[in-house]
Amino acid sequence: MKTESEIEALLHKTPTPKPTPQLAASLKAAVRLPQPANGSALEIGGPLWRRWFPALAYAVLILGCVVVLAVQNTQQQELIRQNEELRAEIAVAQEAADAREQAQAKSQSAARAIEQLQRDAAEAARLATRLAELQVQIDALNAQAKDLNAQLAAVPERNRIVAPYDFFGATNSPLNEARDKAARISCVNNMKQIGLALRIYANNHNDGFPPDLNSVSNELSIAKTLCCPADQASVDRANALFKPGGAGWAGWPKNGGSYEYRVAGLRLADVDPTKVVATKCRIHGQIGLMDGSVHQDPNYENRLRENVRNQP
Repeated sequence: MKTESEIEALLHKTPTPKPTPQLAASLKAAVRLPQPANGSALEIGGPLWRRWFPALAYAVLILGCVVVLAVQNTQQQELIRQNEELRAEIAVAQEAADAREQAQAKSQSAARAIEQLQRDAAEAARLATRLAELQVQIDALNAQAKDLNAQLAAVPERNRIVAPYDFFGATNSPLNEARDKAARISCVNNMKQIGLALRIYANNHNDGFPPDLNSVSNELSIAKTLCCPADQASVDRANALFKPGGAGWAGWPKNGGSYEYRVAGLRLADVDPTKVVATKCRIHGQIGLMDGSVHQDPNYENRLRENVRNQP
């Protein structure tokens, strides 16, 4: 019995049969093609374009869809680009608007600053004028004080002959009267300097007065100005603190001296400076108003308070 490999070898050796001439005709006759619905014969042959038309039409349709999608994609990308450009333009416009608002705000702030500087310049000019007037008054008071001191230096010699009772300390003696007058004039001089220092401080601090008299140390050179000449204890303390090597303002007590300070924290714009007492001498009763004027009449404060109370 032959094996499978031997059988396969025999099959490969068999000759290939030749088809008969009638085979193709018989096969075509045996094939039945489908008939069209209208009864006409279905033609297998015909022009090549007619047979490939459906496929070509489908391909053209697909190609058209691809072209439409490509055009839509291009338009979409263009819209996205335009949208980004529009957003960038909006951002630039917003930045420009913000910059314009900031510029307007800075311009308004600068205008306000200029107005404030103009007001400060006007106030400085007014204070300079007032300072000149006060300096004239101070010079006059200093001259009067010098004359009175000269008179005081000559009074004791005359009193030993004309008025020996002065040695017993009579309160109504010419010597005591002259000494008291000189002290009052020097006190007024001190209070005018204090009032001027307070106004200068207020002008540099938005019209606000200092919390205490020690805060005007930049405007007053020494604390002796805060001491009434009749207050010998305060005068001696000021001389000791402000001598060479002394502690100066660091050792001076807050609101120390002879004058009562009453306008801590007040502003010129909030009150009438001609009717508010800023300082008062604890010894003579003289008062200094917020406008820098000094009144020697001890009853002036009571009359001023009564006038303010009677105003509508």
